[in-house]
Amino acid sequence: MSDEVWTVMRALKWTVDLFTQKGILSPRLDAELLLRQATGLERIQLYTQHDKPLSAEERDQLRTLVKRRMTGEPVQHILGRQEFWSIPLKVSNAVLVPRADTEVLVEEVVKIAKTITVSGSLRIVDVGVGSGAIALALAKEFPDALVVGIDISPAALEIARTNVETHALRDRVRLIRGNVLTPLLHGGSRADMVVSNPPYIRTAELDTLMPEVRLFEPMTALDGGPDGLTIYRELVPQAAQILVPGGLFAVEIGDTEQCIDVMNLLHADSHYDEIEVRKDYAGRDRVVVARRIADGP
Repeated sequence: MSDEVWTVMRALKWTVDLFTQKGILSPRLDAELLLRQATGLERIQLYTQHDKPLSAEERDQLRTLVKRRMTGEPVQHILGRQEFWSIPLKVSNAVLVPRADTEVLVEEVVKIAKTITVSGSLRIVDVGVGSGAIALALAKEFPDALVVGIDISPAALEIARTNVETHALRDRVRLIRGNVLTPLLHGGSRADMVVSNPPYIRTAELDTLMPEVRLFEPMTALDGGPDGLTIYRELVPQAAQILVPGGLFAVEIGDTEQCIDVMNLLHADSHYDEIEVRKDYAGRDRVVVARRIADGP
């Protein structure tokens, strides 16, 4: 990018061409987002003000942003934000970037929650809260709910805390550091729903992930152990200890094989029934749900 006059459209085309040559999956979208960040323009203004010259400061900022994207850094990390369930969230390399696929988990929980009878506020636990995406989405959907978000990462909890405070949910979303449900197992805690998008990538498959995932997102939020089931094996019996009879267990899974494995874990535990799978919009197995049965006499 030389010191001659660079208009908005010229800068956009230059960035799109560069990203296309690099093999970036969404070159125009990413270019638009970074150009908007550098100029402060809205998307429509990139086209209605296409002949507007960029200032030297705007060009310098765009160069910096483009260089970061060319290394594979996710555009969401560069911008420091991502939207989930129509909620703007702060993100960083301390948390997974919230994916649209995970909205299927929220959708299914919202549907099933209507069948749960509670006395008082709905009590929800989100295991592996990360940025707070699921916890905040459910808090928004259920204005009377009390949500507990658990994560083992202090850095992730700091991001989640920022998002909770930004959306004025401190009174209803509580954040706790801990592994799986361990912090809640010995204090008599009870929950109507336990939800989670845990790490489920098989360790041997981590090297096959796209560079922007493998190099820039936290391994602790991706690595599910040799078979991808490490956290599920802990979560299934622990959730049974705090779920009330009729309570909902809902988790995201990675593929059909893993779906079968997680369902088998639930079937092998005597505390669950109504074990079912839900598909995402591409027809892939995405969510496993179950209900906590009442303990026998």
